[in-house]
Amino acid sequence: MLRPVDDPRDPGYRPPVDSAAAFPPSGEVDHPNLKEVLYEHLTPERTVVDVGCGPGPFEYKKYEARFIAFDMFEPENHDGMVQGRDEFRPGKLDTFPIKDETVDAVVMGFILEHVKSPEVFLQEAERVLKPGGWVYVAIPNYRSLEDRLFRLATKIAGSSRGPHIQRFTLENFQALVRKQTNLEPIAWHRLQASYLWMNHPKLRRFRKPWIRVLESLSRLGIDGFSNANIQMLLRKIEKT
Repeated sequence: MLRPVDDPRDPGYRPPVDSAAAFPPSGEVDHPNLKEVLYEHLTPERTVVDVGCGPGPFEYKKYEARFIAFDMFEPENHDGMVQGRDEFRPGKLDTFPIKDETVDAVVMGFILEHVKSPEVFLQEAERVLKPGGWVYVAIPNYRSLEDRLFRLATKIAGSSRGPHIQRFTLENFQALVRKQTNLEPIAWHRLQASYLWMNHPKLRRFRKPWIRVLESLSRLGIDGFSNANIQMLLRKIEKT
């Protein structure tokens, strides 16, 4: 049975003011940062795994939960970690260095579009999560203008994380989750394009002019910003 996040029977229960709005039974929500909502809900005894954490710095010290940062290479900057609480673990990204059912949340922000088998990552997240645990995922919408331009740009300038291999939409990603795991999509939100990847040294000089072009087009009713990325909260269904 899938209990709501604000169920008093949950040992980590904390009744946030906006819990009903941020975590509906299912559907699209109007919240620009579902990851922050999740982090703020987690109490000190909870553990979060940040998959593909990157080089740092981190934002962990703003929150009460314990964080395990996980990537193939040691972060260059550990700022933002809480000494004695948070830790870094190296490893292959498709094999989480975590024991079964030992963590409360898994975060995968703009990771799955770069890998050949995203279902393996989702299954690993399910494996390490306790029943009722949460997964936060952020992915690009491949139909968006931003993602199409990113794919073109990586052929010219490259990318530190590699090209976008997967072509996700909200619908096909939810279908993948339900087919390959016992995770259930609970809430999602469509994000506007930022074009931050255009800060790459080979592209930086084009970013501001491009944003100005898009802003001009938007005044003509041509939208190059909306529905560029998708963030989603999934929950591990408790087996009955």
